[in-house]
Amino acid sequence: MDSFLNQEDLVVSLITLIVVSACVLIHLEVLTQTRKNTLRIKKTRPRMIFLVSAILAAHLIEICVFGLGYASAISVSDSQLMGYETYHLKDYFYYSAVVYSTLGFGDLVPTGGLRIMTGVESMTGLVLITWSASFTFLEMQRHWED
Repeated sequence: MDSFLNQEDLVVSLITLIVVSACVLIHLEVLTQTRKNTLRIKKTRPRMIFLVSAILAAHLIEICVFGLGYASAISVSDSQLMGYETYHLKDYFYYSAVVYSTLGFGDLVPTGGLRIMTGVESMTGLVLITWSASFTFLEMQRHWED
């Protein structure tokens, strides 16, 4: 009988913890800097375009960080993404975007420790997207002109 988590699962879990921490810090920093810089923009529409663009860029960066996390986890474990014969970095980014957004096409299926990272990424994506939506709403409420 296998133990709850084997050594490879622990390594993938550690990579997942590092990736999630990096994404939360990236998100916090982008929102902090965006808040500071939007105050300098006097007109509402350019301010909102800047805000939404910065938030979208943050999400894309976070998806890339998770994509690199998948590539790293696969390189140090027997975990795989089933669905293609060979994988390129763009495939990991694609898979990460599908999981982060909780879209879940199902064309790629994780095995081993990647299942842990996949579940955590979908939860992280949901939290960060919700955080962005709340932030955007509060900024619009604070600055929107009638």
